[in-house]
Amino acid sequence: LVYDATAEVGIQYFLSEVAKEHETPYICRSTTRGTRGGRMDGLMRGSTEGCYVCLGDHLEDAITILPPNKDESDLSEVQPAGCGSQTFTGNNFDASEVTLGGVRMAVSTLMTGIPNGYPQMDWDVAIINLRDNYGNMIPPDWKVHKLKRHPSCSRSH
Repeated sequence: LVYDATAEVGIQYFLSEVAKEHETPYICRSTTRGTRGGRMDGLMRGSTEGCYVCLGDHLEDAITILPPNKDESDLSEVQPAGCGSQTFTGNNFDASEVTLGGVRMAVSTLMTGIPNGYPQMDWDVAIINLRDNYGNMIPPDWKVHKLKRHPSCSRSH
């Protein structure tokens, strides 16, 4: 299992390719700017239709995955700065929602095929929002998706 918490697109792509090459499950998790939300991705060889490139194309189709700040007018940013960026700010207790979700995904993956093991997930991508479009706090709102091959992807999966 490759568990990626780098929050950096280039590293995520590289690690997803290495995992694919070695037929190893790849799990990625990252928070959005200000820990207003986050995303978990699980690319499992043989059970996930799409690849990391497909994921990026689907996210671009959706325009954005995070609620805007009250004063933001440009919502074109899909990938915010990662945790390693000097400008990244956020708090631990909101980031923990994404971290724990990623751990659940990893345990579910590692327990595949084990009788009475941790339940299997039936999704590949989970997006959480912790704020509404005005920046107000909301209960954790998870949306899950099966990662389908993107129509524009020409890669072999």
